Amino acid sequence: MSVDIQDKIANLRLKIAEQEKEVIILERECGELKADLADFEERYNKIIKPLSDQIDAVKSALDTMRDLHLKQQMGDMMTVDSLWRGQSNQQNERYVPPHEREFAIPEPIITPKRENKNIKQLYRQLARQYHPDLAQDEDDRERRTKIMSLINTAYKDGDIESLRTLDESSAEQKSEVFDSQIPLDMMVLRSLQRQFHDLAVIIRDLKEERHGLRYGHLMELKLEESIAKSRGEDLLDDLADELQTEYWRYVRELDELRQQVQ
Repeated sequence: MSVDIQDKIANLRLKIAEQEKEVIILERECGELKADLADFEERYNKIIKPLSDQIDAVKSALDTMRDLHLKQQMGDMMTVDSLWRGQSNQQNERYVPPHEREFAIPEPIITPKRENKNIKQLYRQLARQYHPDLAQDEDDRERRTKIMSLINTAYKDGDIESLRTLDESSAEQKSEVFDSQIPLDMMVLRSLQRQFHDLAVIIRDLKEERHGLRYGHLMELKLEESIAKSRGEDLLDDLADELQTEYWRYVRELDELRQQVQ
């Protein structure tokens, strides 16, 4: 193993260890924020969600009636009855009221866990799999001898990461290493580079999730609720009143359009 590759592997392992610590911290912070929001979200869904669904229904009917009214004004040859039947089958975009927009909370990211095998277990498992005595012909024996040489070297050096890399690599990756005589340390370096990249993506996503939880509309409403409570007000009840007003405004508009279409 060249000194240059050794240094790269050592540096990557240090960086990956730091990344893994950061992932744990970010996951804990996201979990705490979700727990902090859970009670408010439950009450919000109980009080506001039914009203939102009512608005969805009347808004959909209103959009359909507007289309019918426009067709009628344009003197379209299609009858109102046929238009109504056809339009009612179309999918309308879901109406999202102002207080419900961008409320989705990302699902937690679960980092895959490695099976906790010690170095002796890995060595024995790989030896049973690649021992030259199991060869079917001379070419196979030569290939297995190369593999066992790498396995023995890694075991002698106490290099469990190399054994893990070999154990977890695909058949195609193993073939690339052994057929082209690429050293195992290069394979380890490539594996660590992939792991570093994957962790970087997880960290980015967790930071975005944390930011959304800290500064999203749900947290903003929760803080507004706390301020409203200090004034003896109920924020969710006030929002419910606003949505009720909005709902009945749509209902009146729908009734007016129906009269015009008929």
